[in-house]
Amino acid sequence: MNKTSKCIGVIWSCFIKTSSNDIRGPKVPDWITDPFSGVENAELQLQEELLELRGAQELKPKFDLGYRAFWLQRVIPHLYPGLWNVVRKLLISFPSSYLAERGFSVVADLLTKKRNKLQIVNRGDLRLRLTSIEPDIEKLLSLRGYQA
Repeated sequence: MNKTSKCIGVIWSCFIKTSSNDIRGPKVPDWITDPFSGVENAELQLQEELLELRGAQELKPKFDLGYRAFWLQRVIPHLYPGLWNVVRKLLISFPSSYLAERGFSVVADLLTKKRNKLQIVNRGDLRLRLTSIEPDIEKLLSLRGYQA
């Protein structure tokens, strides 16, 4: 019994070490959520771009809409490529992992509950369930010649 508990303890500590990064997620630097505050914690190359960014008062109004809207402006990748390389990895990682998990959930739902195992790809059920685009029914009907 004592050997078993030691083995379980070793396995558990290894699990905690490897999965703690997954649980806590990536460390988001302070300058991403507030680029107009202090630049001391950033790398030297990024500090230069952050100082330039602080002087760009024309970009500040967009920051009032939120840090995501600020970083997703078209001019940011061109004016501040170093900052953009760090920011884009963090902004893109969350939606893509969400979509992957949502995809698995939809496939499980279609395969188990809906019982159309052979028609997921052929009928486009998966694509329709994963998209956030709403179809324009009126336009589709008018293109086909039907009257609503």
